[in-house]
Amino acid sequence: MTDPRCETRAQATRVRLGRHETAALTWLVAYPLITGLLLLLDPLLGDLSLLLRTLVLTALMVPIMAYWAMPFAVRLHQGVKQRARRSVSIHAACTQGGRPRS
Repeated sequence: MTDPRCETRAQATRVRLGRHETAALTWLVAYPLITGLLLLLDPLLGDLSLLLRTLVLTALMVPIMAYWAMPFAVRLHQGVKQRARRSVSIHAACTQGGRPRS
């Protein structure tokens, strides 16, 4: 049995998102998704009441957000954040006269 304190390489490199980052990332994904779905669905659902249009929109949007769009956006954001941290640490090591670790 493995020690529960041991982390896998993926867990060790995972970057946690802060509350504000999560909110901003959610908005950046939700806004274009809602806009696109409204553009696509308006010709089909234009005659329905607002409540039914909202029901159809959210029934499509929530699974797309939960299973595809947000996981993709979070992975993309984590990669950018890790590269930024790595370049900052290399820059700090070089300016202090040390050699950067690879």
